[in-house]
Amino acid sequence: MDLAVAARQLGWLEAAAFDRVLERAHGLAAIHYSGWEAYARGFYTGFSFFMGETPEREGFLAGFRQ
Repeated sequence: MDLAVAARQLGWLEAAAFDRVLERAHGLAAIHYSGWEAYARGFYTGFSFFMGETPEREGFLAGFRQ
């Protein structure tokens, strides 16, 4: 979704195409997660893993915890 948002903001993705991407993402999230908390845990876990040992990692994770 982050890439789709950026593409839409830059005018590389028309509104209708963005809506299709959003609907697909929504459907996939609904299939794979039982609710918002499960989605947030998955997001948090992925972010924590992919941030590795970058200097910003702890600050971002602290913000997510709130």
